[in-house]
Amino acid sequence: MTATGAFTNTTDNDVRTARSRYREWLPNAAKDERAVDEIGLWYEITESGRDEWTQWSQDPEALPRWALDDDSVSRVVTVRAASLSDAENALSTWAAQNPRIELVYETKEIAQLSQFRLRSGVLLTDGITVTCGYRVD
Repeated sequence: MTATGAFTNTTDNDVRTARSRYREWLPNAAKDERAVDEIGLWYEITESGRDEWTQWSQDPEALPRWALDDDSVSRVVTVRAASLSDAENALSTWAAQNPRIELVYETKEIAQLSQFRLRSGVLLTDGITVTCGYRVD
């Protein structure tokens, strides 16, 4: 983000500069200047990205038919989906994208879902909820 608050594309040099400044600052930072930010880097969608999103989101067939919620405190992931195969695929993809996480299949539970509205606004009826615990190595 620029000094005026506008977002810009991040370059490799931006990343190197930010890391260098951070390494210089952190050892000398006062306790009240420090905080934990698990995300650390924020992105803004570009204009061409907005156009792509608009086209994609207006095609009901292209929208995901599931929603995934991760409760990192209790280490339980919940997938609500239109079908069991959609839920299983979402769970497998999430686990593959998080290599430090190991699903504990013994804790997996499957239940019928009478009605659920996805973040996209799509209303699911007669869906599935899959919950599964996990470990972090």
